[in-house]
Amino acid sequence: MVVGLIIGKLDHSIFFTLFFPLMFLLTYGLFFDSYVRYFGYIYLVLTILAFGITKK
Repeated sequence: MVVGLIIGKLDHSIFFTLFFPLMFLLTYGLFFDSYVRYFGYIYLVLTILAFGITKK
């Protein structure tokens, strides 16, 4: 969530918010069980919501 707040405050595009959750899904999804995928989706949603809070 902090990533979304920082990116939104620095006026970056939404593509920066997708980077960290997608990297989380790719790296942890390859090495751990399939339930990690759900945490990645939650991480993505929370980051986008935090990004939306900081935008006007």
